Amino acid sequence: MFSGLAACPLTAMLLKRYASITVPAYLQLAVALVIFVAGRVAVVLVLHRPFMRYGTVAIAIVFTVIVIALRAQSDRDSANTVQR
Repeated sequence: MFSGLAACPLTAMLLKRYASITVPAYLQLAVALVIFVAGRVAVVLVLHRPFMRYGTVAIAIVFTVIVIALRAQSDRDSANTVQR
């Protein structure tokens, strides 16, 4: 559930409004992915259950990493365009 809170767009909006902190979308997704993986590792270590039951979780992680990489590249490209 904490990964969902980290990835929620409302979290970025509230941080920007009340704490004056701007959080890029790719960073939000990266933090959510780290929290998700940490939770799965805790399940393995504490409950002795498999890390991934089916391939869908693995596909979701790969897809999220690809989205994070593409978003970071797009943000870098737009920052370079603005600086020129």
